[in-house]
Amino acid sequence: MRRLTRVIAGLLAIALSTIVALGIAEIGLRTAYLPTPLLWQNFATQPVNQQVTNLAIEYDPLLGYIAKPDLRSGPTNTHGKMGVRLHQSLKPGEPSPPIPTGGILASGDSFTFGSEVDDDQSWPAQMEREIGIPVVNAGAGGYGVDQAVLRAEQLLEVTKPRAIIVSFIPNNMGRNEFAVNGGLPKPYFEVVKGQLELRNVPVPHYVPPASHVGIFRAVFGYSYAMFWASERLGMRDKFIARKFETRAVTNQGIDVACLLWKRLAEKVADPKIRLVALAQYAGIQVNGHDNSRDHFQVTRVLECAKQAGYIVVDSYPELRRRFEADPVKFWNNWVKQPSDQEWHTGHMSNEGNRLTSELLIERLRAEAPEVLVP
Repeated sequence: MRRLTRVIAGLLAIALSTIVALGIAEIGLRTAYLPTPLLWQNFATQPVNQQVTNLAIEYDPLLGYIAKPDLRSGPTNTHGKMGVRLHQSLKPGEPSPPIPTGGILASGDSFTFGSEVDDDQSWPAQMEREIGIPVVNAGAGGYGVDQAVLRAEQLLEVTKPRAIIVSFIPNNMGRNEFAVNGGLPKPYFEVVKGQLELRNVPVPHYVPPASHVGIFRAVFGYSYAMFWASERLGMRDKFIARKFETRAVTNQGIDVACLLWKRLAEKVADPKIRLVALAQYAGIQVNGHDNSRDHFQVTRVLECAKQAGYIVVDSYPELRRRFEADPVKFWNNWVKQPSDQEWHTGHMSNEGNRLTSELLIERLRAEAPEVLVP
């Protein structure tokens, strides 16, 4: 018994010594290498937490995030008040102009925001130049239809628009089903007895779960000493989490989209404010390589919008016509990525956004010409 007691006491002494040594190492390394030694963060999982690492966005309790207000980041990221994207670049320190009222409010994902093109090349920017009426770009990368509608509601009183355009790509119906999309928590809706119920609001601050990054990273990632050692031993790539979490919690994305058209129409409650549902596409969703247009039932979703009183603009027929007419020139409608060969897999290019603007203006002239009167 005494021998067992001595063994246990020895093991406890070793454990205590180890803990003290690791604690001293942790404090010493933090003091030597970190500007803020008391910084408390998970060094292993921070790269997959976009709430922390994505400097172009800002936390929003309703939407999860918006484009970072008043950002000045060259010609491709100039943001104004409340995170709307401006149509021209401003220098650091230049104040953002007031958000215009009485024009058109555009909400959607990165295809609305105009990712990968200059500030003046997004379709809202090109549309504004063509019609001479303010077009507020409230898009943000990664939004589902749910976030796009909530964003339009958020800015409704601020912009007092004559028209609201809600844009989506087929995949956005899938995003409606996510509580986390690409390392970013978001709101979502569930359909309960035919009615929408909003969940996950206020949107929580993100902590990558152990089920996604592993228990070791979830626990020991807070140790800077472990992070420091992984770098010195050439094991940083194994220590650091790399894959963004996407977590689906429902399978009602299409039904949610249909009910969201009605929700926004009821929120607007003014027949003079015209509502537009715009369907946009990646090139591979038009050439037949990707069948997400059918999978996410875009035709049905647009029919729901039409029944709710929306003007419907589906860019697919014109894009498909261009593909069949000239399969090579067709790809100029999207940004070419460095690894692209025949197909361009980026967002819509300046040319593609010009086409989108033209399609919208054409439909508005036919169905709601009063919207285009300066």
